Amino acid sequence: MLGLRVKESERGRIGEILKGILPDTRAFPGCEGVIACQNIDDPADVRIIETWSSIAQYEEYVAWRTRENNAGSMGAALEESPTHVSFEVLDTA
Repeated sequence: MLGLRVKESERGRIGEILKGILPDTRAFPGCEGVIACQNIDDPADVRIIETWSSIAQYEEYVAWRTRENNAGSMGAALEESPTHVSFEVLDTA
């Protein structure tokens, strides 16, 4: 999960910014899905929830994003660097 703190001036545009960036994430080998959520009570708080086939594929994706510096205008829209936390999905069925 990627945690973003969005500048006040960019909160109305963050959805459009992510629409321009996330298709590349979805198309990257190993990405099983990605959604973006904005906190109703704190619109500066945006979370990107990604599901990957493996940690290795996720790490390849992060290396690609870093190497290519291709996150578009997202970096300029943020108050601070994104945070990252990895979770394992529990089988509760």
